[in-house]
Amino acid sequence: MKKIFFVILLSALCFDICAQVSPLSVRKGNVVDSKGEIMRLRGVSFSWHNWWGQYYTANMVKELKETWHCNIVRASIGIGPSNDYVKNPEYAQKCIDNVVSEAVKQGIYVIIDFHSHDLDQKTAMNFFKIQAKKYGKYPNVIFELFNEPVNQSWDELKKYAVSISKVIRKYSGNLILMGTPQWCQQINLAVTSPIEGVSNLMYTLHFYANTHKEPLRESLEKALKAGVPVFVSECGSMSADGNGKINEEEFSKWLSLMEQYKLPMIFWSMADKEEVCSLLKPNTDPDAPLKDSSITDWGQLCKKYILEHNK
Repeated sequence: MKKIFFVILLSALCFDICAQVSPLSVRKGNVVDSKGEIMRLRGVSFSWHNWWGQYYTANMVKELKETWHCNIVRASIGIGPSNDYVKNPEYAQKCIDNVVSEAVKQGIYVIIDFHSHDLDQKTAMNFFKIQAKKYGKYPNVIFELFNEPVNQSWDELKKYAVSISKVIRKYSGNLILMGTPQWCQQINLAVTSPIEGVSNLMYTLHFYANTHKEPLRESLEKALKAGVPVFVSECGSMSADGNGKINEEEFSKWLSLMEQYKLPMIFWSMADKEEVCSLLKPNTDPDAPLKDSSITDWGQLCKKYILEHNK
């Protein structure tokens, strides 16, 4: 009898945790909650787990929620390089579990991102079967099918998206994100040739403001006016290689456009690498409070913006 009571109590506690967030869906090009109200999602992305997995901790998720007011984080699970998901799936799953479980606990959203530049459908199908089966019941979780396609054709990517989505849909109706060719730049393809047969889907666009300027903004706005649902799952104020100057003027133009259309936005990235796009300074302790002294100039810019807008 005591065991039954414990199970019921545990289930109730889990329900309370999950009830802190609403299931997300796409309506008229925007992300909306269960009441149909537009969700304003602003947060940051963890970097490649295989290189900066030390920051995939419950403490970091909690700090980002409490001290930055992030209402979404992104777990970038590396596919391809050394120590990636294929070569060390146990470590990758540990990183996912740390971030997702704490996001659920904190009542924020979390993207599980298949962080690859190459099309690997077999690995992706296995990956998303595991993640959807384990986490698809939580409304907090969003599935990003392909971080940044590079050389693949749009026809190839559409077929891939349909196949992987079918795997996810066996376990979850949660929001799905899919990138377009050339590092998620060709958002125009979603206007002329959208992915068909996949419900609750958005297209990702990535930009780095010192490289991607007015032409890409014009392409994005045309897509938005055509009703294409867009999710900015990675962006920065610097050059596309992660360095270069912090171009606040161009970045401000991007922010204005994203706010105008109420787009979700994720800033790159939670790493301590010595490059401009890192949010953390070298040797930042992943288990310590996230103090300003540990945050880079780019990190300070992101933190300030999120704090001002996620009230």
